[in-house]
Amino acid sequence: MTKLVQPTTKLSPKFITVQRTAELIALGITLTIVAALYAAARYFDWWEWVGFVLIGLFVLDLVYSIWSIGIAPTLYQRYFAYNVDESYITIERGHLFYSQIVIPMAKVQTVKIEQGPLLKRHGLSTIEVGTMSTSHELPGIPTAEARALRDQIAAYAKIEEID
Repeated sequence: MTKLVQPTTKLSPKFITVQRTAELIALGITLTIVAALYAAARYFDWWEWVGFVLIGLFVLDLVYSIWSIGIAPTLYQRYFAYNVDESYITIERGHLFYSQIVIPMAKVQTVKIEQGPLLKRHGLSTIEVGTMSTSHELPGIPTAEARALRDQIAAYAKIEEID
């Protein structure tokens, strides 16, 4: 029986920047929507409480952004690790809400690389490992390393390319 190896491979530190950029974009969109609704409430003379609710949402969004932009990306990168060997893919994530996922290579059906515009800009990719029941992601891996890891997982899982 193969002994499980504790995951030690961490995500790229560049992934913190990618997550922060994505959260900044989302924050900009939500603040714009709330500000537009507030302007509409003032212009169309909606009930007074609508303005207070929108101001509350605006403040709540700003406070949440301290977590989502300032703290969460660093913690995600720090507490996410993975390991790939010939028998298993092991993924650990979280500190307060901890989970360890062990995927037997015999259950792996697909391995693909995904890359959005932010990941591409920073030279990173996400590997998605699919099993019959679900899929698991290894985000924030340098693209060249991700391609090699995808090929390695495919070889271990005996996945063949279909033309």
